[in-house]
Amino acid sequence: MEEPSDTEVIIGNTCTLTCKTMDPTSNCLWIWRPSGAPQEEDRVIKEISPNGQSNDCSLLLNDVSEEQDGLWTCGARAKPYQNYTLTHSVKLTVVNTRRNWVVIPSFIIPPVFKSKCSPVQIHPLEIPPHYYSKSYLV
Repeated sequence: MEEPSDTEVIIGNTCTLTCKTMDPTSNCLWIWRPSGAPQEEDRVIKEISPNGQSNDCSLLLNDVSEEQDGLWTCGARAKPYQNYTLTHSVKLTVVNTRRNWVVIPSFIIPPVFKSKCSPVQIHPLEIPPHYYSKSYLV
């Protein structure tokens, strides 16, 4: 069985939690537990019925929201009367788009010449991730 793995997704993006069985399966289900919740709060979120035609139990999440953050578990069974075989739970972490941005702190540039002018204040500048290389991050 190809099991899902821990995944991080940005709010509003699409995410696929992969789960594939060795052989075609009769039924699949996905169980979700909100972050920090006890096991008693597990909820069946989606049931998929490939009816023996597919081994793919993957779950597509469109327009992911913060509320979907938590533990996800895939289950599959070969025959409708059998118990589900469950994968290990995986963590779906939903993050804000600005999480990995670099923030340059504000600083003051002292005046070069003595004058009655105040120093220039430079305000924080946010740089999107695609403008920098991770090798420069501290």
